[in-house]
Amino acid sequence: MPLDDRECIRLAIDASKRCKSEPHKISPMVGAAVVKDGRLLAVAHRGERAPGDHAEFTVMETILGGEVLAGATVYTTLEPCTTRNHPKVPCAMRLIERKIARVVVQLVRDPRAQLDGRHGTFGGGAIHP
Repeated sequence: MPLDDRECIRLAIDASKRCKSEPHKISPMVGAAVVKDGRLLAVAHRGERAPGDHAEFTVMETILGGEVLAGATVYTTLEPCTTRNHPKVPCAMRLIERKIARVVVQLVRDPRAQLDGRHGTFGGGAIHP
């Protein structure tokens, strides 16, 4: 039986509860889940594999790096970032590169204006929810 949006975002929320802040820094608690064709592929949380690694990066690149994700849905507890310090790639770019068809966010927008998709720019245009 395929998972519904409510179940999938709950998996991301549960994953976010496993986050630990980096030393000397308060980090957002973020979880992400990837679903394709109604099947859960993986779940991850921020810092799961390495301190500071975003949940979306961890689930798409570290856990599912070799998987074809085109057409999948990513569920996340925080709006994906649109800006990162070089050489890191913003999660929004990774979503586009991996051809993610849909992103479901748990109604938490990034409070930092430069990262908020309503105001940030990305690839020459604004990111719209």
